[in-house]
Amino acid sequence: MDNNQQSKSGFSFADDLMVDITGALFPGLLFLVIMFVSVVIPILIYDDGTLLESCQISGSAWWVALIVLLIVSYVIGHAFFRADIIEPDKRDIRRRISEEIKKSKKKYRSNPSFDEVEAELRDQIRAFRKTLKSFSPNPLFGIQPLSNSQQNDTVEFYSLLMRYCIRATDKSLRQTSEYPSEVLGVLFPEEVRRLQERKQLNTNDDITFNDLTPAIQSILNDYRRRICGTKHKMQDEATLKLIVCACVLNIQSELGSISESNCSFPYVYYHKYLLKRNLLDYLDEVTWNADNSRSKNVINNYKTEIQLFAPEGYTLVRKNEAHIRMSSSTWHMAQPLKWITGLTSFVLFLALFSNYPSCKSCSFCCLGIYTTFYGSLISFLLPFSIFLFLFFIQHRITHFIHYQRMREIFYTISIYDDYKEIIADKKKVKTNQINYNVNIH
Repeated sequence: MDNNQQSKSGFSFADDLMVDITGALFPGLLFLVIMFVSVVIPILIYDDGTLLESCQISGSAWWVALIVLLIVSYVIGHAFFRADIIEPDKRDIRRRISEEIKKSKKKYRSNPSFDEVEAELRDQIRAFRKTLKSFSPNPLFGIQPLSNSQQNDTVEFYSLLMRYCIRATDKSLRQTSEYPSEVLGVLFPEEVRRLQERKQLNTNDDITFNDLTPAIQSILNDYRRRICGTKHKMQDEATLKLIVCACVLNIQSELGSISESNCSFPYVYYHKYLLKRNLLDYLDEVTWNADNSRSKNVINNYKTEIQLFAPEGYTLVRKNEAHIRMSSSTWHMAQPLKWITGLTSFVLFLALFSNYPSCKSCSFCCLGIYTTFYGSLISFLLPFSIFLFLFFIQHRITHFIHYQRMREIFYTISIYDDYKEIIADKKKVKTNQINYNVNIH
């Protein structure tokens, strides 16, 4: 094995070990510690010392116990490690969407005029148009070929988005009381592609609200209901729908998704996240929106090629993934523990006021000062404090995990873009070596 191969092997082993430790071992170990503190210690407080005396461990048995503890922790943690990250991600997206809708509701509560809302929405779309124009030498026909001929779908997708941006900024958006077709094309270009491929929409036809999938229609109706409210009603329905469009576009640009049911990783509207931030260099790597595919295979393929052909750049990707895995595993670990500590707290809460069973001198704490009430109080406070702590941990995780996932996509595509030429050259060398070996044999 040459030095380059040894370096790759070392990088791979260290990266995998980091993810396994942070994503599986730590949550599993934390699970066992919490179980011990919230269940075993209260039992020992009520015990007269016989249980501890029967469980004495001495000598080399401590090393065996430690190894068994680590193995059991890893096995338990691995179950949480493999749990779907989408569950805490959904809750974070739901919270962020609610915050954005509240902002829109507060902003437009004073019944703004149609012209005011139209001007603001056009500013958002005009910024996209300007970014796409900077990205393409031909603003009328959208993006030119980005990397190679295999990216024609991506080129067509951004060209379609560019055309709708031009239409939305060059003509009035008032169309009776319906959603403007130009804005719907900017919001959901993948829907236009779907309809055109099924021959349900010609190139020059306008897309309408009824052409959208029932899922997207339901999401727009939900936004409209939540922004308008039940008591407050706007006199102009066209203005309200334009407000909904502005809110949807802003959420797409911030979250890459428009609902918790539309948050498959990688996010279908991630290209708008890049467009809003003028990150043009990475648009050609976001290819999963071209065929309405939200499969994570594209991102996984980027990670695999970085790991195989540019391992020095893979460390940053793996580090961010380790943080996400640890957060997700911890969130899933807290789910069953909340029930366990909650039930234990309830039982010990009853014991606190009934003074049953009687708490004797606590040999576990070696203080010998506990009365019935104080022993019951300590036994109750241990699991109850952990119960509250688990709620706090889950609450905090659902305030940053979506940001971490968005950053994971950015790190992956940016590193892949930096090493793209090196990866292509090494893949070509590898292919030539394989063909040479085949020809020899």
